[in-house]
Amino acid sequence: MEAADVLLAVWDGNAARGLGGTAEMVEQAGKMQMPLMLCRPDSGFIEELRMEKLFIENDEGQKIMLQLKLDPALDSQQQFAAMDHQATDHSKRFRNAVVKAIWLHALATITAAVAALLHGTSLAAAQIVAGLALFEWILVAIAWTKMRALSRGQTHDRWMQLRFAVELMRSMVGSIRLNDPLNPPVTRHKKEWRRFAISAGLAIAKNESKLTTWQGERNSYVAKRLDDANTGQIHHFIQKQKEASPVFDRLTNVQKLASACAVIFVLGAFLYKGSLAVHGKITGTSLHVPDGVANFLVVFFFKFLPIALPLIAGVAAALRSAKDSGRRKFRYRELADRLSAAREQLLSLKTESSCRRCVNGVEEILLDELIEWHLSEKNGGH
Repeated sequence: MEAADVLLAVWDGNAARGLGGTAEMVEQAGKMQMPLMLCRPDSGFIEELRMEKLFIENDEGQKIMLQLKLDPALDSQQQFAAMDHQATDHSKRFRNAVVKAIWLHALATITAAVAALLHGTSLAAAQIVAGLALFEWILVAIAWTKMRALSRGQTHDRWMQLRFAVELMRSMVGSIRLNDPLNPPVTRHKKEWRRFAISAGLAIAKNESKLTTWQGERNSYVAKRLDDANTGQIHHFIQKQKEASPVFDRLTNVQKLASACAVIFVLGAFLYKGSLAVHGKITGTSLHVPDGVANFLVVFFFKFLPIALPLIAGVAAALRSAKDSGRRKFRYRELADRLSAAREQLLSLKTESSCRRCVNGVEEILLDELIEWHLSEKNGGH
């Protein structure tokens, strides 16, 4: 009953004649506010109760099943491969578009800063400023178009839903013989994915071949789900952490350096402009800055860098967030260590029940990470 979408009961209306009889099942369905189709055996009349609850408004799993339009002839492994391919494709498109948009906006700001620093009233100077303004508009328009295309195509939302669905299926493929497919862990945390998880779990269980002993199932779980060089979760987190760590360090160093230099040069610009104002107030004339190299240095250090350095610091922080490098560097190392400790414990267990509990604990660790990522992205990670 807990795994069903709707309960179909053939009931004569009499009290149950034993524990777990039809009457008690109908009563329990009422307590659970579960959709019920009640068939009367004497007339064949079917009464439908609470059927509006069958269609959940925020059922993300149901949306995925409807949107994918997978070929029903495909088995669970083929469906998993198709979803994984789509999720990876959406991820690349989204990440690349966000990074490009950040760089385009940064270049547009630098262009605007350069245009603001140009002096002169000649026709040539005016044409250069107009050309820079046009270039800035083109950059901003391209960035807006890219992000608009992502929004219109719902690339971000699709990527989140697909990746969540794929990781749920990956969990069930690895642990289906040691976890109950009718009671997947995700139903205790995100009820909107209950229908998808149970449907996928039952399909996977039907296609999986059972090994002879629970020890064999355990060893297979450890080898495929945790240790495998291609699909093992321990290797996955270690590899991603190694890839993210230098990216995070480089962007953090750039941000720190640019932020520190920005403090110095913005203060310098303030003192420089303040000295010009004080000199003009005292003498009634403006301070003359010689042309050539001296003028270039004044413009570069006191006008351009105070604009460019805070921008560089902001771009570095935005890229660090877009690449998700911070969470991967610190969180993934912790996850790899936790999974390694659970692996050692799992291999030392002597009973089937303790093995099942340990496998459930491992999947809870992975599910926590998946939910954390999902919420971070959903709440405006980018």
